[in-house]
Amino acid sequence: MQGLIQSFPAAQQAQLAQLADGFSNFIETLKEALAGSIGHVFSLGIIVMLAALVTTLFLPVIDLHRAHKRPVVEELGVELEAEMGLAEPEDEPQL
Repeated sequence: MQGLIQSFPAAQQAQLAQLADGFSNFIETLKEALAGSIGHVFSLGIIVMLAALVTTLFLPVIDLHRAHKRPVVEELGVELEAEMGLAEPEDEPQL
């Protein structure tokens, strides 16, 4: 960057050097702000994940096995038969 500034006339070199310093300060401030905000986001994420873990530990266990239901393949076949209208009226399934 300094080599580029040296190629300009002396009157503009001081202004460009000041502009380059200001840009460098801006970039450093931006880096610090982003680093701090990323730290805050990760801290908040850890808190949310811990709250979710505690919540799942206290959820009641629900038995998902339904013994009174038909097997899935048979249930799909009954629904397909009903949708296509292939069943006899007396054999119409109760959906």
